[in-house]
Amino acid sequence: MKALRLPLSSDILHALFPSVRAELLRRLFSDPTREFYVRELARLTTLALGTVQQELARMSKAELVTSRSNGYHRFYRANRKHPVFSNLQQLVLKGANRRPFVSRRKRPRQNWRTRKQRRRYEPSPPFHITIGQKNPP
Repeated sequence: MKALRLPLSSDILHALFPSVRAELLRRLFSDPTREFYVRELARLTTLALGTVQQELARMSKAELVTSRSNGYHRFYRANRKHPVFSNLQQLVLKGANRRPFVSRRKRPRQNWRTRKQRRRYEPSPPFHITIGQKNPP
């Protein structure tokens, strides 16, 4: 029987799970004490916001992650009380030396603070109109 050989660019998470789930698991289970809000996860993983929301809803339904809201943001973190928490965390840590997945079709989102400043033009010198005189005094 032939052994399954993975390409060098992938890791065990991407072999077992779809790329969206693998990236969210990597972010959430690499530091289970840290909380992420949805837009932050979308920005860090370069995935679409709706895709991240759908996957987090699936993971919440399976109780792999816990969530809380502060009225403005919904924060997610890995559920340490789940029976497969230690197994998933070991998978994440084994693949920790690999590069994180970044979509080739979509470049990472820019933070609004790091955008280029718009070019500001110098104001032109004041324009003087004199009527009835050839030379101003």
